[in-house]
Amino acid sequence: MTFRKTLIVLAWIATGLVRETLVAQGLPEQQQWSEIQISRRLSDRIRWKILEVSPRFGDDISRFITLKLGTNVNWRAGRHFSLAPFFQYYLRRPTPDRTIREFRGGGDATFILTMANWTFQNRHRVDLRNLDHKPSWRFREQYYLSHPSPWKDLDLYTSYEFFYDSRVSRWRQTRMYVGASRDWKKWSLDAYYMLTDSHISKDEDFNVIGYTFSYQF
Repeated sequence: MTFRKTLIVLAWIATGLVRETLVAQGLPEQQQWSEIQISRRLSDRIRWKILEVSPRFGDDISRFITLKLGTNVNWRAGRHFSLAPFFQYYLRRPTPDRTIREFRGGGDATFILTMANWTFQNRHRVDLRNLDHKPSWRFREQYYLSHPSPWKDLDLYTSYEFFYDSRVSRWRQTRMYVGASRDWKKWSLDAYYMLTDSHISKDEDFNVIGYTFSYQF
Protein backbone atom coordinates (compact mmCIF):
# COMPACT_ATOMS: atom_id res chain seq x y z
CA MET A 1 0.00 0.00 0.00
CA THR A 2 1.40 3.42 -0.97
CA PHE A 3 2.00 6.16 1.58
CA ARG A 4 -0.94 8.17 0.23
CA LYS A 5 -3.37 5.27 0.54
CA THR A 6 -2.06 4.48 4.01
CA LEU A 7 -2.61 8.08 5.10
CA ILE A 8 -6.19 8.10 3.81
CA VAL A 9 -7.01 4.81 5.54
CA LEU A 10 -5.55 6.05 8.82
CA ALA A 11 -7.52 9.30 8.51
CA TRP A 12 -10.81 7.41 8.13
CA ILE A 13 -9.97 5.16 11.10
CA ALA A 14 -9.16 8.23 13.19
CA THR A 15 -12.49 9.77 12.19
CA GLY A 16 -14.37 6.78 13.55
CA LEU A 17 -12.44 6.73 16.81
CA VAL A 18 -12.82 10.47 17.40
CA ARG A 19 -16.50 10.33 16.53
CA GLU A 20 -17.23 7.61 19.07
CA THR A 21 -15.24 9.45 21.74
CA LEU A 22 -17.05 12.75 21.15
CA VAL A 23 -20.52 11.19 21.14
CA ALA A 24 -19.74 9.24 24.30
CA GLN A 25 -18.69 12.47 26.04
CA GLY A 26 -21.92 14.23 25.10
CA LEU A 27 -20.21 17.01 23.15
CA PRO A 28 -22.08 19.03 20.46
CA GLU A 29 -23.36 17.39 17.30
CA GLN A 30 -20.65 15.65 15.29
CA GLN A 31 -20.33 16.45 11.58
CA GLN A 32 -18.02 15.30 8.82
CA TRP A 33 -16.98 17.63 6.00
CA SER A 34 -15.08 16.39 2.96
CA GLU A 35 -13.94 18.56 0.08
CA ILE A 36 -12.28 18.02 -3.30
CA GLN A 37 -10.66 20.99 -5.07
CA ILE A 38 -9.36 21.21 -8.63
CA SER A 39 -7.23 24.24 -9.50
CA ARG A 40 -5.15 25.55 -12.36
CA ARG A 41 -2.27 28.00 -12.00
CA LEU A 42 -2.71 30.63 -14.69
CA SER A 43 0.46 32.58 -13.81
CA ASP A 44 2.89 33.08 -10.94
CA ARG A 45 0.30 35.25 -9.18
CA ILE A 46 -3.08 33.97 -10.36
CA ARG A 47 -4.68 30.64 -9.51
CA TRP A 48 -8.12 29.61 -10.69
CA LYS A 49 -9.94 27.15 -8.47
CA ILE A 50 -12.04 25.55 -11.17
CA LEU A 51 -14.25 23.57 -8.85
CA GLU A 52 -14.68 22.73 -5.20
CA VAL A 53 -17.14 20.00 -4.18
CA SER A 54 -17.95 19.49 -0.51
CA PRO A 55 -20.52 16.98 0.78
CA ARG A 56 -21.24 17.26 4.50
CA PHE A 57 -22.87 14.86 6.93
CA GLY A 58 -24.48 15.75 10.27
CA ASP A 59 -26.66 14.44 13.10
CA ASP A 60 -23.57 12.63 14.41
CA ILE A 61 -22.62 11.69 10.82
CA SER A 62 -25.88 9.81 10.31
CA ARG A 63 -27.29 11.70 7.29
CA PHE A 64 -26.45 14.07 4.44
CA ILE A 65 -27.00 17.74 5.38
CA THR A 66 -25.15 19.96 2.86
CA LEU A 67 -23.58 19.99 -0.59
CA LYS A 68 -21.36 22.95 -1.48
CA LEU A 69 -20.15 23.73 -5.02
CA GLY A 70 -17.86 26.67 -5.67
CA THR A 71 -15.25 28.40 -7.77
CA ASN A 72 -12.86 31.33 -7.23
CA VAL A 73 -9.86 33.19 -8.62
CA ASN A 74 -6.98 33.95 -6.27
CA TRP A 75 -4.67 36.86 -7.12
CA ARG A 76 -1.44 37.09 -5.10
CA ALA A 77 -0.67 40.81 -5.04
CA GLY A 78 2.92 40.63 -3.83
CA ARG A 79 4.40 38.68 -0.94
CA HIS A 80 1.98 39.75 1.77
CA PHE A 81 -1.47 40.19 0.26
CA SER A 82 -4.01 38.27 -1.85
CA LEU A 83 -7.52 38.81 -3.19
CA ALA A 84 -9.99 36.06 -4.11
CA PRO A 85 -13.53 36.72 -5.41
CA PHE A 86 -15.72 33.61 -5.27
CA PHE A 87 -19.11 32.16 -6.19
CA GLN A 88 -20.79 29.25 -4.35
CA TYR A 89 -23.94 27.14 -4.48
CA TYR A 90 -25.32 25.40 -1.40
CA LEU A 91 -27.91 22.64 -1.17
CA ARG A 92 -28.80 22.20 2.51
CA ARG A 93 -31.11 19.83 4.35
CA PRO A 94 -31.36 21.11 7.94
CA THR A 95 -34.06 18.49 8.57
CA PRO A 96 -34.88 15.34 6.54
CA ASP A 97 -38.04 16.94 5.12
CA ARG A 98 -36.69 20.45 4.38
CA THR A 99 -34.40 21.52 1.53
CA ILE A 100 -32.80 24.96 1.11
CA ARG A 101 -30.95 26.15 -2.00
CA GLU A 102 -28.71 29.17 -1.84
CA PHE A 103 -26.31 31.07 -4.11
CA ARG A 104 -23.50 33.06 -2.50
CA GLY A 105 -20.99 35.54 -3.85
CA GLY A 106 -18.26 37.48 -2.15
CA GLY A 107 -14.53 37.78 -1.74
CA ASP A 108 -11.51 37.25 0.48
CA ALA A 109 -8.75 39.72 1.31
CA THR A 110 -5.82 38.04 3.07
CA PHE A 111 -2.70 39.45 4.72
CA ILE A 112 0.20 36.95 4.77
CA LEU A 113 3.40 37.06 6.81
CA THR A 114 6.14 34.41 6.92
CA MET A 115 8.95 34.58 9.46
CA ALA A 116 11.36 31.92 10.77
CA ASN A 117 9.26 29.02 9.39
CA TRP A 118 6.07 30.46 10.90
CA THR A 119 3.24 31.53 8.59
CA PHE A 120 0.60 33.95 9.83
CA GLN A 121 -2.51 34.85 7.83
CA ASN A 122 -5.34 37.26 8.56
CA ARG A 123 -8.27 36.74 6.18
CA HIS A 124 -11.28 39.01 5.81
CA ARG A 125 -14.28 37.56 3.97
CA VAL A 126 -17.61 39.05 2.91
CA ASP A 127 -20.46 36.63 2.08
CA LEU A 128 -23.36 38.04 0.04
CA ARG A 129 -26.43 35.86 0.59
CA ASN A 130 -30.04 35.62 -0.58
CA LEU A 131 -32.02 33.39 1.78
CA ASP A 132 -35.80 33.23 1.24
CA HIS A 133 -35.45 36.13 -1.26
CA LYS A 134 -34.08 38.35 1.53
CA PRO A 135 -30.59 39.73 0.76
CA SER A 136 -28.14 39.64 3.66
CA TRP A 137 -24.41 39.51 4.29
CA ARG A 138 -21.85 38.06 6.66
CA PHE A 139 -18.41 39.30 7.63
CA ARG A 140 -15.93 36.57 8.54
CA GLU A 141 -12.48 37.25 9.96
CA GLN A 142 -9.98 34.43 10.38
CA TYR A 143 -6.55 34.22 12.03
CA TYR A 144 -4.31 31.34 10.92
CA LEU A 145 -0.90 30.21 12.22
CA SER A 146 1.15 27.29 10.85
CA HIS A 147 4.60 25.76 11.32
CA PRO A 148 6.40 22.75 9.79
CA SER A 149 6.34 19.61 11.92
CA PRO A 150 9.31 17.29 12.61
CA TRP A 151 7.85 14.95 9.97
CA LYS A 152 8.79 15.56 6.35
CA ASP A 153 6.51 17.95 4.41
CA LEU A 154 3.82 17.95 7.12
CA ASP A 155 2.64 21.35 8.41
CA LEU A 156 0.67 21.80 11.62
CA TYR A 157 -1.70 24.73 12.08
CA THR A 158 -4.32 26.34 14.26
CA SER A 159 -6.97 28.86 13.27
CA TYR A 160 -9.67 31.04 14.84
CA GLU A 161 -12.61 32.52 12.89
CA PHE A 162 -15.58 34.66 13.88
CA PHE A 163 -18.75 35.69 12.02
CA TYR A 164 -20.91 38.79 11.94
CA ASP A 165 -24.39 38.11 10.49
CA SER A 166 -26.50 41.03 9.22
CA ARG A 167 -29.70 38.96 9.66
CA VAL A 168 -29.34 39.11 13.44
CA SER A 169 -27.15 42.25 13.58
CA ARG A 170 -24.55 40.66 15.86
CA TRP A 171 -21.52 38.41 16.01
CA ARG A 172 -23.13 35.04 15.53
CA GLN A 173 -20.49 32.33 15.73
CA THR A 174 -16.84 31.51 16.33
CA ARG A 175 -14.90 28.56 14.95
CA MET A 176 -11.66 27.08 16.27
CA TYR A 177 -9.49 24.74 14.17
CA VAL A 178 -6.46 22.51 14.61
CA GLY A 179 -5.12 20.56 11.67
CA ALA A 180 -2.29 19.21 9.54
CA SER A 181 -1.55 19.51 5.83
CA ARG A 182 0.85 17.83 3.42
CA ASP A 183 1.81 18.66 -0.16
CA TRP A 184 2.92 16.32 -2.91
CA LYS A 185 3.86 17.48 -6.42
CA LYS A 186 0.32 18.24 -7.57
CA TRP A 187 -1.78 16.88 -4.72
CA SER A 188 -2.30 18.10 -1.17
CA LEU A 189 -4.24 16.80 1.81
CA ASP A 190 -5.55 18.86 4.72
CA ALA A 191 -7.10 17.13 7.75
CA TYR A 192 -8.57 19.15 10.61
CA TYR A 193 -10.83 19.25 13.64
CA MET A 194 -13.17 22.23 14.13
CA LEU A 195 -15.29 23.27 17.10
CA THR A 196 -17.99 25.95 16.81
CA ASP A 197 -19.40 28.22 19.50
CA SER A 198 -22.72 29.91 18.71
CA HIS A 199 -23.60 33.25 20.32
CA ILE A 200 -27.29 32.74 19.44
CA SER A 201 -28.17 29.27 20.67
CA LYS A 202 -26.24 26.27 21.95
CA ASP A 203 -28.44 24.17 19.62
CA GLU A 204 -26.35 25.62 16.77
CA ASP A 205 -23.07 24.30 18.19
CA PHE A 206 -21.34 21.43 16.39
CA ASN A 207 -17.88 19.95 15.89
CA VAL A 208 -16.34 18.71 12.66
CA ILE A 209 -13.77 16.23 11.44
CA GLY A 210 -12.85 17.46 7.97
CA TYR A 211 -10.62 16.60 5.00
CA THR A 212 -9.70 18.59 1.90
CA PHE A 213 -8.08 16.91 -1.10
CA SER A 214 -6.61 19.37 -3.64
CA TYR A 215 -5.22 18.86 -7.14
CA GLN A 216 -3.45 21.61 -9.08
CA PHE A 217 -2.21 21.50 -12.65
